[in-house]
Amino acid sequence: MKQILALLLALLMLGLSACGPAAAPSFGDEASLRGRLEDGVYRNAPLGLEITGPAGWRFCGEDRLAQANGLSLSDFRQTDPAVLAERQGQLTLLMLENEAKSVLSLSIQPQQRELAGYSDAELFQRLRDSIVENYESVRLSGKQISVQDYEIRPVLLGGAERELLHVRLAVTNSRGAVQYYSDEYLIWCRGDESWLGLLTLATQDGSDPQPILDAIRAPR
Repeated sequence: MKQILALLLALLMLGLSACGPAAAPSFGDEASLRGRLEDGVYRNAPLGLEITGPAGWRFCGEDRLAQANGLSLSDFRQTDPAVLAERQGQLTLLMLENEAKSVLSLSIQPQQRELAGYSDAELFQRLRDSIVENYESVRLSGKQISVQDYEIRPVLLGGAERELLHVRLAVTNSRGAVQYYSDEYLIWCRGDESWLGLLTLATQDGSDPQPILDAIRAPR
């Protein structure tokens, strides 16, 4: 489960850098694991996801996604996402951000043997419980990050009631002073025998996540 914890924490760093002045109008293939972004709507058939960018949010283009994954643009575009995820440990397929630096991120990683064969609902519960049990103070890019609180709460995701995991993190400097707080959300997951998809949200302003949750259509 350490890879999943690292992925959630890495959203803190994603939130510190912008998508750029303009996102690519379209990229990808809806039928592939990469998904397709076109006319402000992202669709990913293997994951069963559809995300429509709400007002005030914008999609990151391929150049920013490649940078976030530490890849060249050509490598990100041309290499199979499952292969990249296996090689890198995880791969971010999609990011949306708003002016408050909240970041919605869709990522995949190689499926963990102990999680294979579970339904999506069972998978989410196991991930949620493991994250709650194993979160501890860590260092990331020279910052000390510790859990302040967490909750499991019902929300509406695309009009359907779901549960999500909300973790409140404190980021402190070397003197122990809190620089800022971050709210991390595990929203949804889906897996097969070879990969695990995770939809997560990171915010730094304590804002209500419901507007971006309303933009997501995901299978139960």
